[in-house]
Amino acid sequence: MALPAFLAHQNPARVLILGGGDGAAMSFCARDERVRSITLVDLDIRVVELTQEHIPSLWGNALENYEGRLRYCFEDALTFLQRDHLPFDIIISDITDPNESESAAHLLSSEFFSAIRACLAPGGILAMQSGEYAPSTKTAHEGFLSLVSQNFAYCLTVAAYIPWFSAEWSFTFAQNDNPFPD
Repeated sequence: MALPAFLAHQNPARVLILGGGDGAAMSFCARDERVRSITLVDLDIRVVELTQEHIPSLWGNALENYEGRLRYCFEDALTFLQRDHLPFDIIISDITDPNESESAAHLLSSEFFSAIRACLAPGGILAMQSGEYAPSTKTAHEGFLSLVSQNFAYCLTVAAYIPWFSAEWSFTFAQNDNPFPD
């Protein structure tokens, strides 16, 4: 989900990852030489510890290559966003689907997307997974897009078949300053 945002942004120097405690998004971001700092906010330190111990391939070389430029915060994503208004060039929301976890339900709210918007630098991009993209989930997906559209001038959703999920999955990108290229 991060690649399109990195392709669209000219200088993604500061990256915020909400969730993503498995390290996969971190590993991707750390490969881009333009990135100067990465902040990872995850609710559960154990997810980070267990994946680093048992599935280190998800983290790649991010930990070694990014020492000193990586910041961990183990807290709720909305709490972090409301407190820490650093400008980020790219914000990746890689949180648990709210329908899978009651602890993440408040992250599918206008308040959450408003807080993300407040933390984006000019020209900043939000990249996030936006759930299964199927006729049976169309209403939920449209509700999600409505929340994003309330806070961002430009939204783009793409879908791809993800073998791990055995389903077509959607990814949404949003920003306020510039329309996405066709």
